Parts: sequence; structure tokens; C-alpha cells
Amino acid sequence: MHNAIFHFRIAGKPFIKIVNGSKIRIVKLDDDKLKRIKYGDLIVFEKLPDIERRITTRVIDVQKFNCFENLYSHYALREFGIDENKTIRDVVKGMYKTHSRAQELENGVLCIKIELVWPSS
Repeated sequence: MHNAIFHFRIAGKPFIKIVNGSKIRIVKLDDDKLKRIKYGDLIVFEKLPDIERRITTRVIDVQKFNCFENLYSHYALREFGIDENKTIRDVVKGMYKTHSRAQELENGVLCIKIELVWPSS
């Protein structure tokens, strides 16, 4: 069975953090697109706004949580590329700017641990 390849577009700051190794976990809603993500799959990140800049990462762990708060409580915030001076409450509040509480409760959330495979420009 072949590994799947997922594509995500992300802002410049998180992109750079993945490249330099300071962001090794990403958080996503457990929606229909990601229901099948598993160990060994590849994620290609395209940097916004210049989507020609790409990096490829490999999924090395996937964990499902019922809510953002439980997920972020389980790991050190630095693994997400988040400043240590922020609180879990701050981070969760930030997630609600792009995801509703209803989406979170309906789908659950995924913590995906990645390793850099190939940067490209």
C-alpha cells in the first residue's frame, strides 16, 4: 500500500519554523480530508503567498483529541512553534479565530508530528 501525499498552504512564519525544526507538530481538524492520514504519509507545505516555495515532511505520529485544549495540554507548546510565554488558553483562543467550537466538537482535532524530508525553493 502506498503512502498518501497531502498538500497544505501555510503562512510564512509557520513555514520557516518547520524548515528550521522549531515546529514539529501541526494541528488540524479531523475532517474528511484527514480521516485517512497515517504514519509514513507525506505532507507538502506550500508557503503563502508564494506557493512556489515548498517543503516536504513525513508524518511520524498522529494522535486524535476531542478538543484543542486537551491536545495542547498533552505536549510542550514549543513543539508547535509556539512561544513559551503563551498559555494554552491563549493558543486555544487563537484557534477559534479560524475554527469554530462546533467544528472542533463535531470533528475532533489531530496532532500530527512531522519530520522534514525535503526543502525546495
